[in-house]
Formats: sequence, structure tokens, C-alpha cells
Amino acid sequence: MRAWTARNPYRALDRVLMAEVRKEDEAFVINARKEYLKSAIEAMRADLASDKAFGLSKEWAPADLALLRSCYRDKADILAKYERELRGLSRPVGTGRARLTEEQMQQAREFPITQLLDGKKEGDLMLCPAHDDTRDSLHIYKDRVHCYSCGFHANSVGWMMKTRDMTFIEAVRDLIS
Repeated sequence: MRAWTARNPYRALDRVLMAEVRKEDEAFVINARKEYLKSAIEAMRADLASDKAFGLSKEWAPADLALLRSCYRDKADILAKYERELRGLSRPVGTGRARLTEEQMQQAREFPITQLLDGKKEGDLMLCPAHDDTRDSLHIYKDRVHCYSCGFHANSVGWMMKTRDMTFIEAVRDLIS
């Protein structure tokens, strides 16, 4: 039986068909998750609206009111999580971080960090932006910085994200432009 399986001419065809089935299954699972999220979001919005009306309908003891507010915040956080997930599943393929190519990210990582540090050069020390520093504890290397006081470590992308409050995509695009 084993020898016949190894010479089975349909084996390659089975692999192709299974790959297609997996793609269809994946699409089915994604669509099912989207439908679930839509119904859960709708129900949770209605639930939050009724909670808000219920909480305002009468006077509560401070402890009860705090508990109601805490439950309301928790539900609102879950709602926001579900909405983010639905937006992510609804996005067409190739958007988000995938818009950056591996070459662009590598080019940004290789950007000399000394060009971002006003007049500082490799081997210098400077104040660390990650904590309140009174002495120079951030050591500058060719392609990165490291703080021996707090442990902050970054390449040029991380530096841009920390000092200029940028997202990863914004930092990469700024460095390669």
C-alpha cells in the first residue's frame, strides 16, 4: 500500500485541490467571523445604550455607580476591539503594513542614526529621551543607540517613533523619503 501511495499519480492533484479547499475554507471562516462581529457589535451597541439609560434612570449609591461605570467601560472596550477587528477583516489584502515592502523597511532600518541626532557622531553620549536623564547615558553607535541607564535601545526607525511620536509606517516613510 505504501509503495502504491508513493507512485500515486493523483497525489499532486490532491495537493492542488486541498490548497484550493483551504483557501475557500479560509474565506468562509473570515466571512463567518465578519457576520458574527457585525451581529455582536449591533447587540453590544444596543446593550450599551440600555445600560446608559438604566444608569441614568435613578440615583445610585457611589459604589453601585462605580461598578456600573466600570462595566460600561469594559463593554465599550470590547466593542472597540470588535470594531477594529471587523475593520481589519474588511480591509482588502495588501493594505496596512503590507503597503511597505521589505526593501523599504530594510532601507529605513539601515538609515544612519547619526543623521537624526543634531551634530552627534558615533561614540558620543547624550541625554536619553526615554527617561528623565541628568547625565549623558545614551551611547551612540553606527546604526543604533543604547541607554545604559534605562535600557532603551533603538535603531533609526525606533528613534523616530520614540522622539517624534510616529507610527512604524510614518517613521519608515519619513526615513526613506
